[in-house]
Parts: sequence; C-alpha cells; structure tokens
Amino acid sequence: PVGGTLVSASYVPGDLFSVNAATAMHVPGLFRRNERLILNMATGQGPVAVILVGALNVGSISTPWSGEIRPRSSGVVENIELGDEVHVEKGDLLGWFNMGSTVILLAPRESLEWDDVMRAGSTVRMGEQIGRLNG
Repeated sequence: PVGGTLVSASYVPGDLFSVNAATAMHVPGLFRRNERLILNMATGQGPVAVILVGALNVGSISTPWSGEIRPRSSGVVENIELGDEVHVEKGDLLGWFNMGSTVILLAPRESLEWDDVMRAGSTVRMGEQIGRLNG
C-alpha cells in the first residue's frame, strides 16, 4: 500500500478460523486469534504495519524473501530472517495466501485520509484505492 523499508517480519501462530463475515461476527477476537504475519515498515509518512491474517483453508502465507511460511504448532512467535535490507515500492509484492484471506493495514491516524466510500465490512481488491497518505 505504500513504499518503504521492511524493518521486521514476525510470524504469530494461531487458529485458522474462516474470516468470512458470519464467522467474524461470532468469534470474539478473530483477527488476533488467527495466525498472522506482521510486516513492520518504515515509510516517509511514519511507521506502517501490514498484517497478513491466515484463515481456514489458507494454512500458509508466502513472501518473496522467505518463501512459504507454514503454520507451526509450537505456539511461539518467530522473527522471520529478512537478510539484506528489503525496500518496497507502492504496489510491490509483499506476500500472498494460497487462497484469499484478510490483510490489515495499521498506520498513525494523522498519516492518512481514508476515502469516503470506505465502510466497515467493505470488500477491497488489490490495487483499489482506499485512501491517501498525508505528507
């Protein structure tokens, strides 16, 4: 969603509940309970986190620098080795699921302005504009 330098990547093990709307309504804390890959970036607009959330039938998340990250049963958060500095441009590939799932974007409130059409529960497709970065 934004260009910057990937500062860290951490795999957080967890459940693999479906992330459809019906399940999200009935499973408290669904997105913090499912397995996740947290990508922390330094950008010109401040820190940004992109969180790839695993789900039922997804079971693995892949990145260009680490390959496939399969669910672990150890229950331990793992830092993913990035090797050389990873710089990405807006629109570059950060990762993918073997099937669709959920991506959460976190940024400081003052660093972006959401488009008026964005509402809770909206479906967003790759490349679709969801807002503008300030600065």
